[in-house]
Amino acid sequence: MTEMDKHFAPFSGAEILRNPVNKYLFNVRASYFDETETMVEHLTRDLGIQKIGVFAQADAFGDAGRAGVVRALKKRDLHLAGDSKFVRNTVDVEEGLQALIKENPEAVVMVGPYKPCAAFIRKAKEKGFHPMFLTVSFVGTDALIKELGADGDGVIVTQVMPNPSDSPLPIVRQYLADMAAVEHKPDFMSLEGYVDAVVMVEALQKSSSLDRTSFLSAFEGLDASVGGLNIAFSPSSHQGMRQVFLTKIHKGKAVTISKFER
Repeated sequence: MTEMDKHFAPFSGAEILRNPVNKYLFNVRASYFDETETMVEHLTRDLGIQKIGVFAQADAFGDAGRAGVVRALKKRDLHLAGDSKFVRNTVDVEEGLQALIKENPEAVVMVGPYKPCAAFIRKAKEKGFHPMFLTVSFVGTDALIKELGADGDGVIVTQVMPNPSDSPLPIVRQYLADMAAVEHKPDFMSLEGYVDAVVMVEALQKSSSLDRTSFLSAFEGLDASVGGLNIAFSPSSHQGMRQVFLTKIHKGKAVTISKFER
């Protein structure tokens, strides 16, 4: 067994970390499949949008996000309306942008870090291409907002944690108080780490003894509300959360929304 086989709360929504279930690997956050399913659900249900394209990083991360979109579309008897890639560690988005402009989707799901996603959005607007722009949580919400400036308004970012700026959940209030005590600026990333730590403590408290067998048993039997977040593991599922939160960039802030609007 390698160290990669033993992992708690990886900062990734990749399906390979979830299926097949690894006895020694536990995920807390929702998956990229969960995030993209939520996007497609709201696009089709709230707005009647069916022409959905993808702009994704050309690596395993991008492929995982694309696979989630394809899966969600297939569930609804739909197909990708444009599929483009960009090379990792670059902001060379022109080729991918032109491919999508040609297909003219009504919405584009972006799977990548903030710099290429921001470059894509800016160049798209310069060329008069104005689909709805959406991105998965891994983008880095605060960095994307800063990079885009006024061009960020209207961009949808799915989140795997509640919004630390406006969530009423007890776990968020607790997190904000603790961050204030150490003068740390709240953000989605540190909130995720905080929730992960609270879940770990919850499992430790439920362990009958501090050994591997008891700890694993406690995790696989954990089904609890942790500060208002429902966390549940089982022997057949090592993903604690499936909830996805919706945010929309508005005037330099990520604002929580419940549905998509034009």
